[in-house]
Amino acid sequence: MSTTTVPCPYCLGDIAPQAQACKHCTRDLGLFKPILQQVHALEQRLGKVQEEMARLAAALEHIQHTPLNRTLAEVASEIDTPLPVVDVPQAASSELRLWLAPFITVVALSLGHWVLLFVYDTPLVFFRVLTFFIPVLMGFWAARGASGRTWIFGLMGVVIGAASVSSMLWVSHYIDSVAWAPQNLREWRETLEYALSISLAFLTGHLVSASFIRWQASQANAAGIKSGVLLLLQKDESGKLKLEQLSSGLLQVATTLAPLFSGAIALYSGLKNVVGS
Repeated sequence: MSTTTVPCPYCLGDIAPQAQACKHCTRDLGLFKPILQQVHALEQRLGKVQEEMARLAAALEHIQHTPLNRTLAEVASEIDTPLPVVDVPQAASSELRLWLAPFITVVALSLGHWVLLFVYDTPLVFFRVLTFFIPVLMGFWAARGASGRTWIFGLMGVVIGAASVSSMLWVSHYIDSVAWAPQNLREWRETLEYALSISLAFLTGHLVSASFIRWQASQANAAGIKSGVLLLLQKDESGKLKLEQLSSGLLQVATTLAPLFSGAIALYSGLKNVVGS
């Protein structure tokens, strides 16, 4: 049977769709003619649909074998899998600041010691205040993007304090020809206290930065101490303190006061031998 003929419902011979009687069995086709015409029209539509599908399949095969679209298809197939977000430049910048800060702090304090005390003969108390704020600022700068590693900043603070005081002693020894190392117990105590003040100042900068980052992340209100105290006073229905809120309040108060305590101790250690204990 060709596309221009239909089968006879009696003898299944090929006849034209317009035929009124079968040329093979000579039977009247008037009863079946409307059905035969509909079958013929459906067969033509089905043929066109099959041709269109074959054309679309060929076009899709061509697109899938194009390199760019193959890459897009691979990406689309993995769209449900979250890709890790890695900010390499920012991470590298944070690490660079972390290791540059100690060097810059030691150099700045050593130069400040030489310029302020020997070039301009500035009062010692002004320089001691400066040796508090420089480590604080450098610790804050180094902690941006690298907070959460307090032990590293504590260790760096110790190294910075020891290196800065040693450098200052060498500058005094080189210019005034005085002894480089402390000569008695009292001088050793003052030297260690001064190194401790610089170390705690650097750690204070880290703690301030960590508190600021934590505040930005949680959008906590500025009255951290007040909210902590209020949490301490809250009670549940039975009249007992809520232990979960109690621990949260204590942690919040501690993290808020930590930079203040370390900063106060650092400033006191640096100034006590200048203004009197």
